[in-house]
Amino acid sequence: MTKFPIFLSDSVQSIFFKLVFSQSANNIKSHFRMDKTWMQELKESPTSMFLLSLSAYLVYKIGCDLLRKDEPPPKPLEPLKQDMTLNELKKYTGLDASVDKRICLGIKDEIFEVTRGKNFYGPDGPYSCFAGREASRCFATFSKDEDDIPEGRDDLTDLNADQKSSLNDWYENISSKYPKVGKIIYTPEDEIKKTK
Repeated sequence: MTKFPIFLSDSVQSIFFKLVFSQSANNIKSHFRMDKTWMQELKESPTSMFLLSLSAYLVYKIGCDLLRKDEPPPKPLEPLKQDMTLNELKKYTGLDASVDKRICLGIKDEIFEVTRGKNFYGPDGPYSCFAGREASRCFATFSKDEDDIPEGRDDLTDLNADQKSSLNDWYENISSKYPKVGKIIYTPEDEIKKTK
């Protein structure tokens, strides 16, 4: 007989041993008998179904994470710092790979890189017509019509007080969010072209 800890008397040990280990094989089999298959158990128990589904999902997610090959993040672009003519600025619309698909716009004769805001100023954005252009008149008049953007220099002398205030508000907004690149250099050809 197996010896139990000393604090149990021999009679208690023998009773315990008989209770625990003397069950007949039939009693053990009847205790652990399964009348249903595991599929039937799952169908009848929503909790079991939920836990099985959750386990399968977690195994799937862990497997995906283990098998996924991490791509290195794109290296950040060097800050753009240069003055540009209107012709040079036209390349910065987000479409030209030669300038890393950067997006720049001009406002009040200053250039800002707005690539971070490509959802607004990029090719499919609502303000895409401003990209690669000096768009002060459009900011002042709340216009998104490309015909309102002049080909050359726009002196903006015909703007009223509300339009000038709107232009200043837009300038403050853009200059606080995006890095300044430089200034617009007007060529003699730009001086000759007039507002449309």
